[in-house]
Amino acid sequence: MKLQDKVAIVTGGGSGQGRAVSVLFAKEGASIAVADINEEGGLKTVDIITSAGGKAAFVPCNVANQAEVARLIEKTVQTFGKVDILYNNAARNRPDSPIPEIVGEMPDEQWLETINTNLTGYYYTLKHVLPHMVKQGSGAIINVASTLGLGGSENQAAYSASKHGVMGLTKCTALDYGPKGIRVNAICPGAINTPRLMKHQSVYVGGDFAKRLGTNIPLRRIGEPEEIATVALFLASDDSSFITGTMIPVDGGSAAGRLQ
Repeated sequence: MKLQDKVAIVTGGGSGQGRAVSVLFAKEGASIAVADINEEGGLKTVDIITSAGGKAAFVPCNVANQAEVARLIEKTVQTFGKVDILYNNAARNRPDSPIPEIVGEMPDEQWLETINTNLTGYYYTLKHVLPHMVKQGSGAIINVASTLGLGGSENQAAYSASKHGVMGLTKCTALDYGPKGIRVNAICPGAINTPRLMKHQSVYVGGDFAKRLGTNIPLRRIGEPEEIATVALFLASDDSSFITGTMIPVDGGSAAGRLQ
C-alpha cells in the first residue's frame, strides 16, 4: 500500500497505459480521478477499480481545453479532498486516415492539435494542480514523454516535437517547484502494447508491426502497459523521494541505440 490515503489524477485513464496506472495506483491505496475524453473507457477503468474494492471517479476531460482541465482539478478536490499525484498521460498521435507528418507536407491542423493536446494540455494540468500541491507542501507529478522525446524518427515531426517539449517542461517545473516540496519527473515509454499503438499499426504500417518493432529492440519485444505502471508507482511513491527532474526511458533498451 505505497499510496495509502493518496489522491491521484490520471489523464488518459480510459485505456492502455493510463488504465494500467490507474488500476495499480488504486491497488496501492490511492483514490483515482480517471480523466478521459472517452466516457466508455473511463467508466470501464472506474468499474475495474471499484469492483476490486478501490476508490475511483470518472471525470470527462479534454486536456486541450483549459476550462475542462480546471473543472477536472476542482472536481477531484471536491470528491476526494486533495490532489497528491498527477499522472499526465493524455496524448494524441495521428488520425485514423494516413497523413504525412513531415514538416513540409504536414497539415497545419495536425501540428496544432498535437501540440495543443500533448504539450499545452500538460501545461494546463500543471497550471491548475500546482497551487493545490503548493498549499499542502507536497506532490508528485509524472509526465509521460516518449523515446521520441529523446530522439527523432521519420515522419513523426509533430509528435516528437511535442514530447521534446514535455521533457523541457518537466525539467523547468522540477527546478521551480522542488523548493516547495513537489517532485516532477517524466517517463519515456518506447513501443508499448496499447490500443493506440495497434491502431497505428493497422492504419500507417500494416503487417505484423509489433513483431517487426520487437526485432529492433534490445530486449526483443514490445512492452506491456503494466511495465509502465510499475515505474509510475515508483515515481509517485516515497521510494523515489530524492528524485526529481529526471527522465526514465522504459523502452527495452531502444534509447541506448537508434530509437525505433
